[in-house]
Amino acid sequence: ITIPVNTTTTPTYNNKTNETPSSQSSSSKRQTYTKSQPTITKTTTTTTTTTSTTITTETANQKIGSIVATHLERMCLELLQSDAPILLNEIQSQKQQQQKLHNTTPSLSNWVDTLLTLATRCCATVQPRVKNNDLLDIRPYSKVKIIPGGNHHECAYMSGIIFQKNVNHKSMAREISESSPRIMLLSGGIEYTRTENRIASLQTLLEQEEKYMEILVNKIIGLKPDVLLVGRAVSRRAQELLLGYRVILIQHVKPTLMARGARQTGAA
Repeated sequence: ITIPVNTTTTPTYNNKTNETPSSQSSSSKRQTYTKSQPTITKTTTTTTTTTSTTITTETANQKIGSIVATHLERMCLELLQSDAPILLNEIQSQKQQQQKLHNTTPSLSNWVDTLLTLATRCCATVQPRVKNNDLLDIRPYSKVKIIPGGNHHECAYMSGIIFQKNVNHKSMAREISESSPRIMLLSGGIEYTRTENRIASLQTLLEQEEKYMEILVNKIIGLKPDVLLVGRAVSRRAQELLLGYRVILIQHVKPTLMARGARQTGAA
């Protein structure tokens, strides 16, 4: 006996969720949408963390700067108390005099501020050239000059070279009006070397010396210098010729000073 069976299929339901396949697809779409949301929150959190880190580095740099400044002030105060007893005695005597007049006097803190300002300007100005075998320590390239008397307001920092030397002739200029004068450095001297063990008349020797000086001075004038620094002596005839060309001449300059001038001017 054959029994006919109905072949039509019925939709199957999930026993756990009681959802049709269409509802399952929609739920999967919802799941994918909800999974993409945490990525957005992650990006926002990273941006906030970067801004917070930049703020913390700036505040840390400010704190480090304040700590270094207080350390330098204490170190400068200790140096003044240990190495400047005359200055401390002067400040105390000025305080006693001004207390009678009820006026303010320069205290030790004013000297500390002045010294720190000068030291900061020196560190910002002096730039060692490592390629030219310069040291990273700037102390060989700076010099402290102490002048007795005065006040802390009169302290100053000069960028360049300061030395005391008289010009070779009183008629030469002592001040230069030009903003950028041309400076020439000569390590040797400007003299005529006479040959020994040779008999010659005095007149011919004078003529030879005069012509040699004229040729040498003309070569120097061809470079158009305003100031001429010579390491050794300069003959009288060369001095007169340089005076006629209005060149400021300084002779007998020490080798250390010549080296400083060469470093400052960039001379070879």
